[in-house]
Amino acid sequence: PVLVVCFSFIASRMKYADMKAEEEEMDVVLLRWEYTSYMFGFASVLCLVWFLIPVSRHSILLVAMGWSPIHALRIHIWAGYLSFIYMLLHALILVVLWFTIYEYPVWKQIIPAKQCWKWHPDNKFIEPPCNHVYWNWTGLVATFFFTILWATSLDWVRRRNYRLFYWSHIICGTMMLLTTILHMRFYALYLLPSSTYYLASTMPTLIQALASRFRGGVKITKVTAVPDSGGCVEVLVETN
Repeated sequence: PVLVVCFSFIASRMKYADMKAEEEEMDVVLLRWEYTSYMFGFASVLCLVWFLIPVSRHSILLVAMGWSPIHALRIHIWAGYLSFIYMLLHALILVVLWFTIYEYPVWKQIIPAKQCWKWHPDNKFIEPPCNHVYWNWTGLVATFFFTILWATSLDWVRRRNYRLFYWSHIICGTMMLLTTILHMRFYALYLLPSSTYYLASTMPTLIQALASRFRGGVKITKVTAVPDSGGCVEVLVETN
């Protein structure tokens, strides 16, 4: 569905690229590839629109839809993988353009100039324009965090070092979403609803766990290794 939505705009985007190239005397090939890259970037964000909802704790939507937690987890995994693939295509096209068509050195296209760090930089006298460099810089940082998130989500890593998988999800996932919003601010309209739903579903559980910790936590009475289970253990806790 995501590809259907994005590719339905190909004809209109190509036409717009041709019109813009003619009006502003720009390279039509460059603009066509740029808009193709933008469509892949938008497809990546569309996958992120709802990928947090299936893994929200105590999600009322899962109950309403009749989804099992295992089914919901698969939706989350595939939404993340598809988003990463579209993001990678978006980035690779732009990287090729940086090296082959753009007239500026690559480092100038990804590292903002000193003048760009002012509150109100004057783009008329800065080349390449500050907005152009900001988009590339924040996109590069988002790609970095997303790549770590993807790599630590692989089955081989998750099954051998779950703690690494868990903390990379929390840290890199948060940073990836924040830098994606900084990359294109209007993406917040697509990402904030699912993020807000995730926080609203998860925070009560976290607050309850924090309160339980201050009350002394839960007492573990016995821990037993389960034979031939690959390192699994049986934990018994004291209940009231």
